[in-house]
Amino acid sequence: MSVYPTLAYEAKFDGVNWTDFTADVLQAPATRGSYGIMGNDALSRIGDTGKLTFSLYSATVGYYVPGHASCRSGFGPGLLIRLRVTYGAKTRTRFYGRIPTNGIKITPGRLNVNRVEVTVLDWMEQLAIHELELPEYETSKDVGEVVQLVINNMPLAPLSTNFYAGASTFDAVFDTTRSSTRALAEIGKAVMSEWGYVYIRRSSSSDEILTVEGRNTRNATPTSMATISNSFRDAAASYNASKYNRVKATVYPRTQDTGYVDLFVLERKIYINVGDTATIDVTYTDPTDANRRTAGIDMQTPASGDYTFNSAEDGDGDDLTANMSVTATYGTTGAHYSLQNTGARAGWVVYLRARGIGIYSEEPVSYTAEDATSIAEIGPYLLNIDMKYQSSIYIAKDFADVILSRYKALNNTSLDSITLVANKSITMMDYFLDVEPGDAVTITEDVTGTTSELYYVNGISFEIAPGPLVKFTWHLKQAELDQGQYWLLGVVGRGEIGTTATIGF
Repeated sequence: MSVYPTLAYEAKFDGVNWTDFTADVLQAPATRGSYGIMGNDALSRIGDTGKLTFSLYSATVGYYVPGHASCRSGFGPGLLIRLRVTYGAKTRTRFYGRIPTNGIKITPGRLNVNRVEVTVLDWMEQLAIHELELPEYETSKDVGEVVQLVINNMPLAPLSTNFYAGASTFDAVFDTTRSSTRALAEIGKAVMSEWGYVYIRRSSSSDEILTVEGRNTRNATPTSMATISNSFRDAAASYNASKYNRVKATVYPRTQDTGYVDLFVLERKIYINVGDTATIDVTYTDPTDANRRTAGIDMQTPASGDYTFNSAEDGDGDDLTANMSVTATYGTTGAHYSLQNTGARAGWVVYLRARGIGIYSEEPVSYTAEDATSIAEIGPYLLNIDMKYQSSIYIAKDFADVILSRYKALNNTSLDSITLVANKSITMMDYFLDVEPGDAVTITEDVTGTTSELYYVNGISFEIAPGPLVKFTWHLKQAELDQGQYWLLGVVGRGEIGTTATIGF
């Protein structure tokens, strides 16, 4: 029995209400979508930017052409769009996002079919394009708390979030940011330091859920959301693609000043005319090495002695400091200054400093765990784990040892993806509507010798052709690589667990 769903393409043309524009969507070319984590190697832990593409048609020339006199009101970059799929009594959102600035491709010429190709991107794109703006130094935060702090720094937030507990608490957060650090890169530091996951999924009650997993989130045997046995349209598999016999974990020790130091001193004089305001962005550096960037905490409000305003560029003129208003906004690795000349004479800012307590990232330290027997048999296969938010070599050792124990033992063929046809049965349609990234599924496949094996769905892609005919792909990761509680590890020279052992990975 074939089953066919009902599609609804909706947009918030007025910025508030969802309006159905399905009648203007062309069935061909096919609508295509993807979201979640599309890879399955050890380092694939952050969701890719989700993407939906489809084509529009209107008998009115220019109806879907931004800037055209006949353009539909509200249509253009930034427009929120979602794709809803209904079968029976069940309706689910299969994609939700915004049109990016380059997401509208127009085919010009009055003799064409007035077709416009549209691309919609999910919230992961916001992480990719946003540069962090003076985030404040934070301590004692886990991965979910770091992600929330990043969200707080952004103009657009996800619709909803679900943060599972992280196993690590980071002593220093945002101390390695730069003026051009993207939100996605900063979240990547936290995710790799936790060995967790971040991705977008959906539910029956939310079009978009930013999900954060800690490294122990998947430690128990999860409830399988689907059972598939040899009923694929297509599948991809690999043998030992994730096998590693050397694991190198790198951490970043920090040191801290015991007192206040000058983390910035003005080098180039600034001229300010009467009534004008000059704004500058500065970066903190090590007072003993101007080429070494640093972080700063407990930054001091500008006061007498922290700046000088003078009528002469060389500072030998009249002192006009009383006529300059200084406002500073401090971030973890830099500051924004607003300098206003409130007097009746123009002058030069000849001195300006930022005082605080410096926090310094020392040379990174690495620990490498290896399986000598495996290396002698097949050669070295190295996994590098860069943990910007971790500082202890003992933690590096724990990470390397535990991850090696899991990945060196791989000796099988694993499924990387399977493609299914939703129209094949009600069960398959339910799988298309209900299974999301982060869910577990049970798969049997004879060619690879896979028998009732548990996999996690890392990501999902789909295609909707005329009919509508729906095929969808689950991008998979073997559950055994994430299952099992990360245990307590003793540190050499620190005794046994229960005495002076430290909590490990």
